[in-house]
Amino acid sequence: EENEPLKKYLRDNPDHLVQGEMIGKVKGFLYGLNNKVEFRAFDIRKPNYHYMDATEFLDVCDRYSIKTPRVFESNALHSRELIESYVEGEQENNPKGYREGVVIKPTVERFERRLNGRLALKYVSNTYLEKKGRG
Repeated sequence: EENEPLKKYLRDNPDHLVQGEMIGKVKGFLYGLNNKVEFRAFDIRKPNYHYMDATEFLDVCDRYSIKTPRVFESNALHSRELIESYVEGEQENNPKGYREGVVIKPTVERFERRLNGRLALKYVSNTYLEKKGRG
């Protein structure tokens, strides 16, 4: 019931694939949602198997009121120091929590032959890795 915007989008676009994650009371991370669980979309794949560029994706999510993870302006992510400032620290809605990390993608989707896939990077926080026993 809480995902009605997502359901409406999928009814209107049955050939699109919405990818995302569940946050909240998941794996011990509350994300400031107490005991709630919510879906956050981070990608939409079109029928031609291409993913929406950032502008189209954000426009669709805005029009349909589909929740997304926090999005930083693309121009802000040009220095390692600035990216690292987003990676570590408290969660936006939960001062008792810590950030898992950030995903960095180009504004315009691109296939990278050397990766044999889409160009995307997840920069995981050291705090998250330490809490998970991988640091």
